[in-house]
Amino acid sequence: MPAIKLFSPNDDGEIDMALLCSEQGAQGAVIYLFPGEMSGPDGKRSADADSAQARDFEDHHLQLIQMGWRLAGVSAQEPGEQLKHIFTNAIDHTVLADPQLHLARKLGLPTYAGVPRRRYSRLALIAEQGCITHALCLSEAPERSARLVVAWLKERPASYGPPNIRLPM
Repeated sequence: MPAIKLFSPNDDGEIDMALLCSEQGAQGAVIYLFPGEMSGPDGKRSADADSAQARDFEDHHLQLIQMGWRLAGVSAQEPGEQLKHIFTNAIDHTVLADPQLHLARKLGLPTYAGVPRRRYSRLALIAEQGCITHALCLSEAPERSARLVVAWLKERPASYGPPNIRLPM
C-alpha cells in the first residue's frame, strides 16, 4: 500500500494509508471504496447504495475488529460531503476523502465518470503487512458488502497471506 495521506473528516486529520494497512497488532485492513454521489454508472441512486453499504460495514465493524482487522471507507467526495454521509448514517469507523483520486492513480483502481468528478467503483481491498493481497468487487450487493467481506475473510485458505514480493511505491 502506498504512503498516501488522506483526510478523515470523522477522525479530524490525515491518515497514512501505508500505516493503516501495516499497523502492529492488526491482522490487516479492509479498505472499501464507494462512489459517494447521487447516481452511479448504472443510473441507480448511488446515495442509497452508499448508505446501505456504510451501514452494513458499521454493523460489522466490531466483528472485523474482533477478527483483527482495521476498517476504512474511501470515496472521491470532498470532506464536507463525507461528513454529511458520516452523520446521516451514524458511522464510527474511519472514512477517508480522496477527491483527487490519489489512491486510484497510484494503484490503478477502477473509477467511472461521475458528476462533477470521477468516482470510485465499489471494491474492497484486503491488505496485510502493508500489501494488498486481495480485491473483492462489491457492486452487485452494496447492502451486503460487509457480510461478503467477513465471509471471505473467514473462508480464505490458511496459507493465504501477503506475498513475498514488495513492489516499489
